[in-house]
Amino acid sequence: MTEEVFDNVDSTIPGRLNSMEQEVHTLKYRMDRNDNERLPARVGTLESSVDYLVSVADTAKNTHTEVIGIKASVRTVSRVMVVLFSLLTLAVAAAGVAVTYASLAPKLDAIIIDKSPAPEADE
Repeated sequence: MTEEVFDNVDSTIPGRLNSMEQEVHTLKYRMDRNDNERLPARVGTLESSVDYLVSVADTAKNTHTEVIGIKASVRTVSRVMVVLFSLLTLAVAAAGVAVTYASLAPKLDAIIIDKSPAPEADE
């Protein structure tokens, strides 16, 4: 019975060694391929790229904040200009009414004088 066990073990050893050799060969191939990839250099390049993207994001955020400030100041200036133009328009309209009234005032006085009865002569 012991011979049968040893015979079975002896017959399985080459198969197990073969599969182990294949796995070691595969692992060695993968390690060589990773060494050829120059991963540390690529990771260093990736880190510098990420740093650059972070600086671009900060610049975009600052630009966005400045654009909001510029929009607010333009909005304020436009409101001030609207108020000034409205006041100027009202002033011109008031001056136009005053000029029109001033030019009509003598005519109105003449109309009133023309409608008043003529003084009657007493004897």
